[in-house]
Amino acid sequence: IGKTEKCLVARDDLKAALERIGYSNVESIGMPINYLPKKEYHRIPNSLLVMPTHSLVGFKYKDCQQFTNYAREIYETSKTFAKTVICIHPTCIKNNLWVNEFKELGFEIVEGAETNDLNSLERIRSLCSQFEVLTSNDWGSHIAYGLAFGCRLSIFGARIKETKENLLLDTTFQAEPSDIDVILDDSFASSRDDFLRKFRVPPSEAIADLELGKWLIGTLHQLSKSDLTRILRTVVFPKPRERFDFDALSNSEKVLAQREDCFELFENLSSNPETQPRSFAAVFLLCISSADINSLVLPMVLNFSPSLL
Repeated sequence: IGKTEKCLVARDDLKAALERIGYSNVESIGMPINYLPKKEYHRIPNSLLVMPTHSLVGFKYKDCQQFTNYAREIYETSKTFAKTVICIHPTCIKNNLWVNEFKELGFEIVEGAETNDLNSLERIRSLCSQFEVLTSNDWGSHIAYGLAFGCRLSIFGARIKETKENLLLDTTFQAEPSDIDVILDDSFASSRDDFLRKFRVPPSEAIADLELGKWLIGTLHQLSKSDLTRILRTVVFPKPRERFDFDALSNSEKVLAQREDCFELFENLSSNPETQPRSFAAVFLLCISSADINSLVLPMVLNFSPSLL
């Protein structure tokens, strides 16, 4: 990303960090999950949600015993809870990680969220709003979500040891391999441990911190619809006179566009590998101007914005 291009971040401290290294067009808008429509959930009494850290596509581990050991630790500590559910990331399921270890111990397993899932944010919110305690073995976005939606948090059990070989399988790290050394450096782990220190307790002693959770997801920076519309228009169509050509849509998609059926149109375009980025951008703008903004547009920013730029 060029240093003059629009960058959208969750919080002002992230904005300041980018500006310190020369980015001049940064806005704090909060994380996409803030823009979901309001919904009430019932929290299950004495419940535990287990969300172990997840892998990326193709990750393999020579020491699989560490996965078994963590599952056994959870088995022992879960005995104090009336209901325990294990949430496993779809990538880990594809990599055959965590599933067998927990199934063998009789746990209920649910699939977590991934970026190409239109319901990913609602799924995460619903899970974090229905369980009293969330436990994990390390940092991840699920920590921020759990705290923000009222879970008590426990960092418990051994961290999975990551390798440079695995991280190099990820396209992001392939582009900037020097970042791997930073992530694997002891000082990085130390900073992460310092941040999580007060939460490093067994699930039975989990700690709530709603204020920290709301700060992490940038709730205070959530924009009004008019301000969000203004910003997103500059992201999708940076040139003021650029317009979308509806001839790029199929006839059925034109019908959906005319009746502003944003959700179905978006599903159509996002599942079509031949969709042109600007056709996709049109749905984005269509949703900005419609009533679907809370439920659809911000998940689009999170999941598909690289396709638009």
